[in-house]
Amino acid sequence: MVIVLTGCKSGKDKAENEIRKLMAEKICLPYSEMSCWINDSVQSVRPWEKAKMKLVVYIDSTECSECALDKMYMWEDFVRMEKEYKSELFLIFIFQTQRNVKPQRLASLFKITELNHPMYIDDKNVFSKSNPDLPTEDSYHVFLLNDDNRVVLVGSPLFNSKIESLLRKEVEQRIKKLKPYLAISSMSGLLFCCNLAKSATKPTKDRVYCTG
Repeated sequence: MVIVLTGCKSGKDKAENEIRKLMAEKICLPYSEMSCWINDSVQSVRPWEKAKMKLVVYIDSTECSECALDKMYMWEDFVRMEKEYKSELFLIFIFQTQRNVKPQRLASLFKITELNHPMYIDDKNVFSKSNPDLPTEDSYHVFLLNDDNRVVLVGSPLFNSKIESLLRKEVEQRIKKLKPYLAISSMSGLLFCCNLAKSATKPTKDRVYCTG
């Protein structure tokens, strides 16, 4: 595998190590242990959980929940993208709440964003406990999963047009069952991109992309 990272050596080594760990295991989505809300209502029937691809957007308790909610409007284009692909793609917004935040209040605040989209409230920290190799950097808390819950793309498309383009291309390719590729990015730019064999858990032949 060829990896291109930017920044100081220690930072690159840490990022590479965290990304490798994230790629090594399937992501566990403990749906039943998180409450799911649409606006002010808890959802017991959740057909979207069967989507073939999931874009996980994880907000942990170190980030101010209300501050994160103020930025949720930025996901509007990707909610529309989800609707284009119907049951093939689903955005999973997971909020790990602080102990002093009531789920009902957070759900009400999410309603104000007018996304009219399901959100998961993780008040027991089950997502992080189920996935101990989650990177520490918030910029790696957005990732696309394939139908086997393996990471195929890491990085937020909100602040990087290249990642947005890669995300759309990746989804389209997978829907058409074309050969996929793996992309890893940071807030500042694309780190690396490489092909994956469909049945393999490790990258094979590489294609490297780098931005400054």
